[in-house]
Amino acid sequence: MCEFISWKEIKCPDGSTQILFLTHNDIYNTKRGRELQKHTSKDDFVGHGAIAFYYEIDPDKGINRECTDFSTPDNFPPQIVDAIKSGCMAGLCDPNDCIQLLNPRQQKYYEAKRDALYADYKAKRAPLDADYEAKRAPLDADYEAKRDALDADYKAKRAPLYADYKAKRAPLDADYEAKLAPLYADYKAKLAPLYADYKAKCDELFWKLFSKPQNRNPKWR
Repeated sequence: MCEFISWKEIKCPDGSTQILFLTHNDIYNTKRGRELQKHTSKDDFVGHGAIAFYYEIDPDKGINRECTDFSTPDNFPPQIVDAIKSGCMAGLCDPNDCIQLLNPRQQKYYEAKRDALYADYKAKRAPLDADYEAKRAPLDADYEAKRDALDADYKAKRAPLYADYKAKRAPLDADYEAKLAPLYADYKAKLAPLYADYKAKCDELFWKLFSKPQNRNPKWR
């Protein structure tokens, strides 16, 4: 998986260099971006393969570049610096990975707010975890008790009855997995919006802070 930020440098016939990269708008608000979302996973929306797919070029064309050091805009092409400053890259990476965009004071402020948001997320998640575990526990206990009984019977009879053991265990396993699957799916479905809300709030907070030049790392003002 490529790192954020990734870009491709393409040499043009006139000798100039074209910088290709993807913004939030490219990925989420264009037809080609929607096709890209179906083509690859979210973790690689801004990778070199995604860039090649979006611009419909050979993946091997040009030079692949990437940089995770946001301490100075000198590490990036001017086009990407402008995109960062204008907020066009918001939502494409974990703010923790580009926190250097903020000045030290705002980094501490963001981290404190982020930690508070995470504490709230964990508090809301706790009853979901507890409910899931409480509902799973009797399934596990029943499954393990039946499995252990079958294990004991198998060990007593050993090799000649191994096929019988497997035949008896298969529906037991299948029944357990069938009962567990909807329980886990329900738990994950309830958990997903909580986590998404937490991440969205962190992202919104970070880029809101970054949108004010006085909050930025001086080199990014």
